[in-house]
Amino acid sequence: MNLHGKTISILYIIGGALLLFGALLQPTQHQNIAPYIFSVGAGTVILFHFLDAMKFRKIGDYQQRRFYALCSIVSFALIPAAYLMFKHQRYWIVLLLIYCVIIFFLTFRTGKGNTK
Repeated sequence: MNLHGKTISILYIIGGALLLFGALLQPTQHQNIAPYIFSVGAGTVILFHFLDAMKFRKIGDYQQRRFYALCSIVSFALIPAAYLMFKHQRYWIVLLLIYCVIIFFLTFRTGKGNTK
């Protein structure tokens, strides 16, 4: 993995941490700042999944392309989750759980051909 790939992976980890931190801050008295932290994390995670899907679009086999495309599509569930968090509605939790469960399931489906 080159330096560019490591940088993107580090940004993905930071984005995931921001997602978690924003989600944990929402039920507390810091409800005004939590949606912004969550949104920055969501944007970073969406960008990471999108860049992975574009990277494996031409060089990967069919299973890799499908895996990264599904990750990219599922990550777009974080956009309405962030919107609902700004509107102070609790349905953002459902969308975040859907994202987490599907990504968790997909991590076991990477297959033998994953070169990442």
